[in-house]
Amino acid sequence: MISAIVKNEIIKIFHRKKFLICAIILLITAALSVSIVNNGNGERGLEKAKNVQQHYKEQKKSVKDKAKLAEIQEQIDGIDRMIKEDEFEKTHPMAWKDNLKKDVKLMESVDDSKIENVRREQRKQEIAYKKYLLDNNIKPISELRATGYVLFSNYIMILEYGMIVIFLAVVFMAVDSVSSEYTPPTLKLLLLRPITKTKLIFGKFLACTISTSALVAIFNLLLLLFGEVVYGFDSFKYPVPIGPAFKHSSIQNMDLHKFISVIPGTSGIMPLYRFLIEFMILQIIFIIAATSFCILISTIIKSNAAATSIAILFGVIYIIFSNIPALSDVSYIKPAFFIALGSPRTIITRQIVQDTGAYYINTLSASLIMIAWTIFFLAWSIIAAEKREEYI
Repeated sequence: MISAIVKNEIIKIFHRKKFLICAIILLITAALSVSIVNNGNGERGLEKAKNVQQHYKEQKKSVKDKAKLAEIQEQIDGIDRMIKEDEFEKTHPMAWKDNLKKDVKLMESVDDSKIENVRREQRKQEIAYKKYLLDNNIKPISELRATGYVLFSNYIMILEYGMIVIFLAVVFMAVDSVSSEYTPPTLKLLLLRPITKTKLIFGKFLACTISTSALVAIFNLLLLLFGEVVYGFDSFKYPVPIGPAFKHSSIQNMDLHKFISVIPGTSGIMPLYRFLIEFMILQIIFIIAATSFCILISTIIKSNAAATSIAILFGVIYIIFSNIPALSDVSYIKPAFFIALGSPRTIITRQIVQDTGAYYINTLSASLIMIAWTIFFLAWSIIAAEKREEYI
């Protein structure tokens, strides 16, 4: 019976305007990614990098704080190095191996025993990254040259901004799935059949999850394929840097301003194919959790407009609260809620730990947290539905 409900709901979803709205949201995101890559590609990208470097140089003149000055100078040096490497590559296209070997040798010769743990791990990660490229005969991707990998990276960054893009797609797809049965009142007719409220809610949840996951996954794969065909194929063994793991500390980390400390030797490299697999899995689990939340809102609130407004308002409030500086001391609590885990890239690379101080977050724990919220939201939805004597 549930399979029949799921099939019927999926057919309904694909014939609704809101499905088209979700597709348009993702299409706009993809188009924006292509635009950013094109603007940062080749000579235009080179000119843009020089303008950014000049901006940092102007900013440096008015800064007095030594730490801030060092940070700005690091940005200037990084852009300068990128520009020089790009110019050198134009005249010496086959010299990348020799350059990498020199870089590795130079970095390994530097005594980093007095460097703070976070920076030491970053150096180790950079050395491992360059060695991986050499060992696998993979030419490093220039930041000023568009490739499929660069396009997809930009797409991910936009998609995950504030977790709002995927969350909005889920909201439009699922938040009125139950409330829409009130006007016109078709739910009473459905319940006259041998269908329990539990099966109905669970069927709608599965249909919305499958539809949204399929839509997002198809867009991901199409954009990845588009980038590879248009901008050139990358090796699926290309390295993705993974930051170090952390543990709780009673002493605040001076670089990160969080009460965490690095676990030495835990940074590393992940092949692109594995990163993409983990990324897709985490993205789908987030969609599942967000869908269960929307089903709950849709079950409790009868009005379609009110249910949609509340779900969107919830996302906006989260973004506002997560950016309030006064709450930075308790930011480690944030990833314990599902909506904070809508950025698979930061979870896999452990950037989320450095941003929030939530040392307990990794791919497995993030998945379990989102699954736990899914069960909680669905259970609440079913209880709320079953307790209603007058459901219409």
